[in-house]
Amino acid sequence: MEVLDHLITAYDLEYMDENSYLTMRLKFDELINKLNAFYKFQIKRSSNLKDEI
Repeated sequence: MEVLDHLITAYDLEYMDENSYLTMRLKFDELINKLNAFYKFQIKRSSNLKDEI
């Protein structure tokens, strides 16, 4: 979430325009969703691994 804070700060300080901010924010949200899905997959996989041992 620190990256999101830096992104917001860069926009607030006018280092990037609104279009760039929105583009980066959408990409960030997409990445977070993918990481959350991967995390859930790993948790499920580790639970199944215990059953196999």
